[in-house]
Amino acid sequence: MAPGATRRGKSTDDGETVMMHTMHIEAKDRPATLERLLRVTRHRGFAVREMQMNASAERDSVTISVTVASDRPISLLQGQLSKLVDVASVNIEAQSQPLSITA
Repeated sequence: MAPGATRRGKSTDDGETVMMHTMHIEAKDRPATLERLLRVTRHRGFAVREMQMNASAERDSVTISVTVASDRPISLLQGQLSKLVDVASVNIEAQSQPLSITA
């Protein structure tokens, strides 16, 4: 997905709108950092749809781009990820517009 691009959400069978969000996360390169990020994401009700991680040996850090889907506000997840000890920053790159699907 191109930087700054947005994804469209989909309506679920029960009428809820699922939104897609892309975030960039800067964190320390520690053995359990990725596991903690994924656990918080799951516990907050978000599903990972796409993920890319790049490690920087010189800076002892990782850059993670993750696209998640949920009907919950992305600010919920952003706030919780920001509280993790190894996370330096969480930036929302793109948010989707809801898409209603009719049969």
